[in-house]
Amino acid sequence: MEPDKKDIPINGNPAEDDEVIESNISKRLSALEGDVPDGSVVIEDSPKTFKEKIANFFFHYKWPVIVIGVFVIIMAVCIVQLATRKKADILVMYAGPAVLTPEQINAVEASFDTIAAEPGKSHSTSLLDLTVYTEQQIEDLKKKSAEDGEPVAVNSIAIYNSRQRFSAEITVGDTCIVLVSPEMYKSVHDAGGFMKLSEITDSLPEGVQAYDDSAVILSSTNFGKKFAGLKDLPEDTLLCMRRLKTMSVFTGVQKAQDSHAFHLEIFKKILNY
Repeated sequence: MEPDKKDIPINGNPAEDDEVIESNISKRLSALEGDVPDGSVVIEDSPKTFKEKIANFFFHYKWPVIVIGVFVIIMAVCIVQLATRKKADILVMYAGPAVLTPEQINAVEASFDTIAAEPGKSHSTSLLDLTVYTEQQIEDLKKKSAEDGEPVAVNSIAIYNSRQRFSAEITVGDTCIVLVSPEMYKSVHDAGGFMKLSEITDSLPEGVQAYDDSAVILSSTNFGKKFAGLKDLPEDTLLCMRRLKTMSVFTGVQKAQDSHAFHLEIFKKILNY
């Protein structure tokens, strides 16, 4: 029977084998303790100083550190921007067939900022832009595109969502000043959702054209004629003032009343601009 390899004597003598093993252990311990024979080269794997430890850590984890660092910087910038961004206090809604670009939206907001400006105090406007077509407008759009040989895709779901958002904003939203197409205007007017012009002013300035008892035609006002963005809206766009929202009892009556009164003053400034 062959003996197991681990039982094979090193020198053939168990006593000498023990001495060899102990000698090897001593040499290893001496090397670890720095007692190294002359001429030997010892490679130290572990960094000793703080600087070496940092360099070693960065060597092994360079890319994770870079990625985390970039992420932290981006988050810090976003937090600072959110913290310093001025909250909009003028809330305006557009609902109609115009498709506004970001630049046009910014221009419309800037026009309201200008009209509402007070000495030593500035305001910030937020425009809720809802692109909405009636069924007839969709059919006219398809017909025109067919005549021009340019097919058009109508996103029915987006239009439906815009209609729902418009209804919700009129009922429970914070928007007070409304720029709207005649088609979207009618249902809200019939339900008494807009203030009558007689409740806002005794008479309209010269040249300002009333659409009916509750709206004026935006393009007939100096405000609508002068400012960029507003001039890009359809000529039949109406300007109207929503009544105090019916659900304000649940969101704070006084706050809603103050906001409505503030927007009403801006509406008067627009008419008399």
